[in-house]
Amino acid sequence: MIKWGIIGLGTIADKFAESLTEIENAELIAISSSKVKKLNHFGKKYKIKDIYKFNNSQKILECGNIDAIYIATVNTSHYEIIQKAIEFEKNILCEKPVTINSNEFEKIIFKLKEKKLFFSEAMSYRFHPQTKVIIDIIRAGEIGNVISADIKFGFAISKLLQYISPNNRLFDKLGGGTILDTGCYCTSFALLLANLIDTSSESIKFNFSDVSGTINRRNVEDFAKAKVIFKNDFVANLQTSFKKKMENNVIIYGTNGKIVIPNPWFPEKNAFIEVQNKFKKYRKEIESYCSPRAITIETISNLIKNNQREAQFPFMSWKDSLDNMKMIDEWKKLVKEYR
Repeated sequence: MIKWGIIGLGTIADKFAESLTEIENAELIAISSSKVKKLNHFGKKYKIKDIYKFNNSQKILECGNIDAIYIATVNTSHYEIIQKAIEFEKNILCEKPVTINSNEFEKIIFKLKEKKLFFSEAMSYRFHPQTKVIIDIIRAGEIGNVISADIKFGFAISKLLQYISPNNRLFDKLGGGTILDTGCYCTSFALLLANLIDTSSESIKFNFSDVSGTINRRNVEDFAKAKVIFKNDFVANLQTSFKKKMENNVIIYGTNGKIVIPNPWFPEKNAFIEVQNKFKKYRKEIESYCSPRAITIETISNLIKNNQREAQFPFMSWKDSLDNMKMIDEWKKLVKEYR
């Protein structure tokens, strides 16, 4: 049984804690937050003992009974907390994005290589059976060679920004903006397909073109789009937004057909995709025994138990997270130049 602690007790941490109750190989024993009211409420809800309720991250990391830490704080704090967690020899699952730029994560990888610790980025859609089904269909050649993909993730929040606290995670000083918040899913899916096409162990090469976007008065991107060209001429068309709700889907095009994924980011226990080629069109039902986050925690806990240091394809390896941050860096830079 892997004993987990959580640093940061926002909405995503609550979903993580709830997901832990679905599985049997892990349990939540400790929590950390500087907000006493939230700490007590969260602790009561998940029956955390008082001795395992900590008012800062340093104290929870010092606790010797914790096997793994889930980091669910604002983006700008990830780097420092990860460094401290490594220092205290904790296995780590960090909420996306792992850091706010690739330079920070390169330094983390350097530290991780010195320790025998597990680290992964929490991209839960990668752990859902839906992702494996998509990979299997592509590998079976059902749509021919993959040539492009339209990848979208966005929602309408811009109109609410004037009512949100300046300390909200969506603002620039805390690592906000639509590219880091939702665009990181788009880039990670593009990388998933690029790695499927090119199985070499080298860092993925990519080139951005047709980049556009807008930056709001809070100095964060609220819309961004781009075309990304990878090796073997695979093209990913990315769109992310805080200005409007998008279809939030992925369409993968091959030389002989296509795959439509209506809910790529948060697939339910009963998910489905649509496959079409020259010979047939069908709907593929995909069932899972628990929620995507629960599957993620269960998988990660098993990897930790088996003394693994990182997740492997199709999960987020260290290389995947680094390549993803490099794509995010470039996209953000080009959107600012576009402005």
